[in-house]
Amino acid sequence: MFTFINLITIVLCTEFCIINKQEVRRLWDGNDFLLAADYDTITSSLIENGIEHKRLVEECRGIVAIDYIYTERTIIWAEDTTPPRINIYQNDTSEFWFFTLRDGSDIKSMATDWVSKNIYWFDDADEAIKVCSLVACKFTDDGEPNRKSCSCKTLALKVKNQKRSHDLVIDIQGSRLFFINEFALESINLDGTDRKVSLNEINVGGQITALAMAGRNKLIYGMQSSSSIYQLDIDKGTSQEVGHPLSQTLLLSSKNFLLQDVLNSRRTGLSYILSMTSLSPSLQVALVNSCQNSICSDLCLSSSTGFTCACPSGLPLESGSSTHCRANPQSFIILAKNQVLRRISLDTEEHEYLRLVQYSDSSRSFTDVSIDPLNARIYYSTVYSDENGRSIGSTIHSVGIDGSNRQDLISDGLAEVEGLALDVPNQLIYWADKIMMHIEVAALTCECNLRGCLHKHCRRIIATSKDGEKFEPRSIVAAFGYIFWTDIATCTIVRAHGSGGSNYELRRYNRSSGCPNKITLSDDGKRLFVLVRDKISHIETYIEVIHNVVPELSRGKNIEAELYIRFSGRAFQSVKFFKGTIFIVGDSEPLTAVNENRLEERFYGTGHLDSDVLDIQDISATVPIKSRICEFIQFAMPGNAPDCRCPDGLYDTHSMNGSGSSCKGPELDLLFLLLDDRDNRYKFHQLPIKDDNDKSSTEVYEFEQNDVREPSFDFHYKNDMIFFFAKEKYTTLYKAQRKKTGKFRKPVAITNVGLEGAVKLAVDWIGNSVYWTNNILHRVEQILDDGSIRRTIVNDCDRPHAIAVDSSAGFIFYSDLSTSDDFASLNRVDMSGENKVSVLGPHSEFTQILSISLDTTNEEMYLLDEMSNSIVRVPYDGTRADIIYCNNESGRCSETPLITSISFYHSVIYWSELKDRNFCQMKSLDLTLKETFPRTIGELSSKPLGLTIVAPQIGWGQCKISRPISVEESICIAQPTENKHIHMSENVCSTHFSLQYDNCRAPKEFLIFAQEREISRVLSKHVEEATDQIIPVNGIGKTFSIAWDTYAHKGRLYWVDSDKENQIFSSRGVGDPPELFLPKERSFAKNIAIHEISGMIFWTLAARDEQHGDATICYAFLTDDGRGKRGKCLDEWTRFGNSRSLMTNNSWKNIRPDLIAIHQLTGTIIFTNDCEKSDESCQLIFTTNIFEAAYGISSTPTPCVVFEATPPITGLALSSSATDPYRLKLFWSDESKIYHKEFTLPRHRASGCPDQGESKTMSIHCDVESKVISNGIAISDDELFWVDGSLLKRSKVGSGQSCSATQPIIDRELKSLTAIAIVKSNDHIKDLRNKCFHKNCSDFCVDTSEKCIEQDYLCDGSRDCFDGSDESPNVCDHCMNNEFSCGHGKCIESNKHCDGVEDCHDGRDENNCPIKCDEKNQYRCFDALKCYHVSDKCNGVQDCYDGSDENNCDEPIDSTAKIAIYIVAFFVFFLTIIFVIIVVLTRQQQPITQEQNFHLQILHPPPPVSHRSSMPPPYSSHTESVYSPSINDVNIPLMAPPPSVISSRVTSPLRLPPSHRQRQQQYSQDTLSESSRGSGTGDSNPASCLVGMRRLSVETDLIVPGSYAPCSTPIPTSEE
Repeated sequence: MFTFINLITIVLCTEFCIINKQEVRRLWDGNDFLLAADYDTITSSLIENGIEHKRLVEECRGIVAIDYIYTERTIIWAEDTTPPRINIYQNDTSEFWFFTLRDGSDIKSMATDWVSKNIYWFDDADEAIKVCSLVACKFTDDGEPNRKSCSCKTLALKVKNQKRSHDLVIDIQGSRLFFINEFALESINLDGTDRKVSLNEINVGGQITALAMAGRNKLIYGMQSSSSIYQLDIDKGTSQEVGHPLSQTLLLSSKNFLLQDVLNSRRTGLSYILSMTSLSPSLQVALVNSCQNSICSDLCLSSSTGFTCACPSGLPLESGSSTHCRANPQSFIILAKNQVLRRISLDTEEHEYLRLVQYSDSSRSFTDVSIDPLNARIYYSTVYSDENGRSIGSTIHSVGIDGSNRQDLISDGLAEVEGLALDVPNQLIYWADKIMMHIEVAALTCECNLRGCLHKHCRRIIATSKDGEKFEPRSIVAAFGYIFWTDIATCTIVRAHGSGGSNYELRRYNRSSGCPNKITLSDDGKRLFVLVRDKISHIETYIEVIHNVVPELSRGKNIEAELYIRFSGRAFQSVKFFKGTIFIVGDSEPLTAVNENRLEERFYGTGHLDSDVLDIQDISATVPIKSRICEFIQFAMPGNAPDCRCPDGLYDTHSMNGSGSSCKGPELDLLFLLLDDRDNRYKFHQLPIKDDNDKSSTEVYEFEQNDVREPSFDFHYKNDMIFFFAKEKYTTLYKAQRKKTGKFRKPVAITNVGLEGAVKLAVDWIGNSVYWTNNILHRVEQILDDGSIRRTIVNDCDRPHAIAVDSSAGFIFYSDLSTSDDFASLNRVDMSGENKVSVLGPHSEFTQILSISLDTTNEEMYLLDEMSNSIVRVPYDGTRADIIYCNNESGRCSETPLITSISFYHSVIYWSELKDRNFCQMKSLDLTLKETFPRTIGELSSKPLGLTIVAPQIGWGQCKISRPISVEESICIAQPTENKHIHMSENVCSTHFSLQYDNCRAPKEFLIFAQEREISRVLSKHVEEATDQIIPVNGIGKTFSIAWDTYAHKGRLYWVDSDKENQIFSSRGVGDPPELFLPKERSFAKNIAIHEISGMIFWTLAARDEQHGDATICYAFLTDDGRGKRGKCLDEWTRFGNSRSLMTNNSWKNIRPDLIAIHQLTGTIIFTNDCEKSDESCQLIFTTNIFEAAYGISSTPTPCVVFEATPPITGLALSSSATDPYRLKLFWSDESKIYHKEFTLPRHRASGCPDQGESKTMSIHCDVESKVISNGIAISDDELFWVDGSLLKRSKVGSGQSCSATQPIIDRELKSLTAIAIVKSNDHIKDLRNKCFHKNCSDFCVDTSEKCIEQDYLCDGSRDCFDGSDESPNVCDHCMNNEFSCGHGKCIESNKHCDGVEDCHDGRDENNCPIKCDEKNQYRCFDALKCYHVSDKCNGVQDCYDGSDENNCDEPIDSTAKIAIYIVAFFVFFLTIIFVIIVVLTRQQQPITQEQNFHLQILHPPPPVSHRSSMPPPYSSHTESVYSPSINDVNIPLMAPPPSVISSRVTSPLRLPPSHRQRQQQYSQDTLSESSRGSGTGDSNPASCLVGMRRLSVETDLIVPGSYAPCSTPIPTSEE
């Protein structure tokens, strides 16, 4: 017990710090102590022994400086809190108090005048030294018991780079303050006068790092460069070194310098020291000065002559007084920039500035400011921005002119406020919102509490965009009953009455030279000054003045404009007229004044005076106050006549009386659904909510289909539209517009797929989308109100039921009526589907929630609980649950009611009771009041099933304006934020799609599957994220074959609809209606497959009648609109026009194509024979040249039976080996098994069937428990997907005999599955398709692995062949001995290497080349890195890096010897030339041998023969061909190329040897010449394979797929 009591007596707990009173008491016993502080602790230790340390203060928040007043036994420390604070603890009285510095202050160091009781401190934020008095402090009345308010003043500006805690020291006897300013030591009188430099870096030779006083006129300082201590004689200005090493901080005790390492943790007990000082009675001598007996009202600053009374920053002394300060400023300027709002005094000569507001959040910035002199308050607007600089909300604030009493006034409905203006006499505030595109006004003295008010304040829109035109108001001025604003969208200045009405354009500017940025009105209202910035340079600013802008003051004069002043090279942003002077300011531009004579004067004085916005006011001026006669908003019309208007949401009754205008809210309607007992029909009725006894309702809509699955509907007030579920043939989500008569128009279907389990819905009236719960799919879904985008929000529900949406806050609330007590709950989730929270958990008292209604203003929910049949109020966070209505209490609507639905609006809860067939209402705010008891507002003769209130919806979000970024096919949703002033939104894409930059991107791979009337999508690679999403397409019938065109714009879905005569339909899947494929030709399809490369769709044709019994295969081109073009079939009975018969020979007899699959890269088609309608067994049939046969280019393809199976074949899938595209993997299924077979395609055009090799048919046991449906398998790489009854499964398939890792993709049964298909995006295939389309093929284009490519594509760094052979090293890195390789197959002549000209694309031929020297006057060093003059040879000075210029210098060569050497060299060279000529002439007479010819052929190949020749070209793919062209009438047999060349041709049959490049070029020219002389395209023997355009036939311009031989003909030119 003793220990506990003793602890109480020695410890004082403050708000943040704990003070050890007993240890503080020890400081004043006459010893010298070292005080040290880290972030949260202050310790003390005796300087004598320096070991034992004690903790004085603990658990603080960021200690930055410490000091003391010994005579007062007081310790002082500063904390870097928000805002910063200075703490004072007095030992004798045990009194602790503190005072706070202004927001944004950054205190770095501190020194105390212990005589005058003033604290001097350095503010790094303002780069200033300031002083605060501890004498005139008074306790505040803000509820903080220990807080005082002290007077502070700025003493010195432009003080930078303070880094030490003791950079401020005071010479009490000399009344001066010493401080370090960058590299200089400066001093100033304690009253702020006589500032001078005592030392600088020039005369001390380095940077001064620390200061300490050593008695009168003696100052010691440290030098960083020499790590030494010096002593300065202040009077003499001389310094001498003390000679001791410098520790981190200098301290002075009463006996000697502290020379030990003060950072030693054993001395201080701290691991990191932020501040230190020495406490000693000898350092603070008890002195007396004049301030101790002064009568100063605020600050008393001592001076050498006595004292000076000073006022807080920006305040002058009272007129005629030398001791008392004014309470408030009179004239001042308000500047705002980024996150700082400052007040600059015009009352004092120093123009001191005071920081009023500073935000630490860099995402917030000031946009405009306006001063109310009547109430001495400043109004300003800020905007919040996200990391991309996009505005996410705006707020209008107010603050006192001294920075006190800051308030957030208006934030809801503000997007980006750019302009702000006050009408002070009428107490109105106007603002211009450029994103909302309107100008709005609010009454500062009015709150709107009536039902129907859209906002808390009385607000009204007075100017807005008309007819969707762009309207971007920026700067705004309100005066003389008018408002003026700039419209950046039209580059104009506009005037209107203060209450709105018609606009008058004052002036229009040329946009090319800049639009008006800011405007200001002269005091007399006759002139409007306009600041215009050059649009292009932004550094050219001029001010224009417009005369006679107020009609009542212009006396009939015309509006005139003239240039006032121009600023060249300066970028000003804001302008303000004040008492005959124009003040302008800009970013990085100082505050500047322009007088009436248009002379400029820069407003120097207080440092940082650049800004973005400003306002100036003289609050001492008299402001006329208008007497109020209006109840809500009172405007002053020109001529001072009052004009009363109602806030938005209320309506004016146009009655004027003594109290002003009379406004009232809209009539509320109760919209409800009932089941009429008379005709058993579902109907919508509307019941006005009135106070009279009229309880009759009006029928507004009768359901035609008369089948309402659930009584769920919601109303979109802004669009005047109702959304509801109804069932005609299928459950459908409808929307219906309300007429002016109150009745509804004919409903329009939004979607009718996947809604069989839909229960309740809710409307997001800001983002314009609908949410609903589905207890069959066990999810919460969302769809845009036009049906274009559909998303799954929550996918793990059990029995989701009730739902509500807070569109502004970004929350969705839904109930889960699980049959298990462990899962029944009420949940909240973000509109994005993230951050799911259980508001009422599974074991809560209320979990069977049937209806939810939201109070978005107070963030509360009203719930209808089925178990208790009660209405419960719960906050959004679920912290409590209050029953506000229960059926077993007397005095209610009924003793045993059955509540069916509830709705909340404006503090009133409404509900319907099924048993008594009536409606009730009850106020919900105060449950203890008598009037909160319910009353009946409507009695019915039929059963009420649901209700909602038709009333204005309150709330705002950024989606209300527009989508935050331009993203096609996305939904805008609100994002929950902790700050209610911030409105954030985001674009979300349909499920599985991802938002990348400004597009919704489809997944690379997914699986689509069809059920009877819907087609869905699921990711195939992420089973853990296997959320299936219904593709929003309406009107789908029974579907049994599906395909997806990946490379159409945004993708496109194709399907066969058996309910519509087996026609092919398509849709983009964004709510668009089905598009009939080939509408003029009809398709009659059985199954479909898409060839992505050619952009074609193939289908097996169903028999149209018994007469034409044989079916066939048809094809058509895909188009982005899904309608298709140029459809053809491969039989003689086609409806698509005359085409060659394909199936007339015996080999195709009784073949009826059914299932079909296409291999993309090779163009291979596999199809099954419909064995149910043929005489033979089921067959898998293969053909590769069906493309060619379709046009009669090749012979009729021979069907190759791959396998004969037991009927029926239900599924077919095709893929290829990852390493060999010709090695195909074939999968097919019957109802009980899945089979697999591999075979190899022929690599050349041939009539034979594929080589089946060693592979054998194998049965894959994939655990088929039920049966595989038709079109029920799909393959992607090594994963097989198949339908097993009602389950969708996948397995790994490898080289083994069975599937592995089989698991369902979707963890639920899927009813009526009819087909599946894999969709996979491949960049290589996409590139091939683009190339095909660019060729403008007349019919179709197929790119294959064995193809001819243009020579320009060879070795160009881009892979054009599937196997990459066109870029292989064997092909591309082969050059002759007399050539230089540039890489990528390009060779240049060797003499172009290092010739000073870059011939290779990357300039490698000029890299690492030896330097070239002037042969006449220079030598080249041996290392080839430098040239030197001939005179520098052997001159004794080394000029070359390798010293070669001084080698071999033992016997210098004189000039005579040099001349002789030159003469001999000339004669030797002349004789050599003559000898070479004789040898050449002699060899021309000798015949060329065969061996010599071989070498000659390599160096100089012969010209090629004509392409019309039947002989193959030299070095073609048929390397065994040898022929002997005639050269100069001598038969010279052409030898085969070297083995290396042959090897190169084998690996890449498309590649001609690099050594024959010249031959190929000459050959193309010869071919072109001969072609121009021939018969053109009418030649009987056209080229069968052309490299340049890759055409199979010149006649048909056809590009074909398949396995044909490499090009055996020359390369034609484009002209051919």
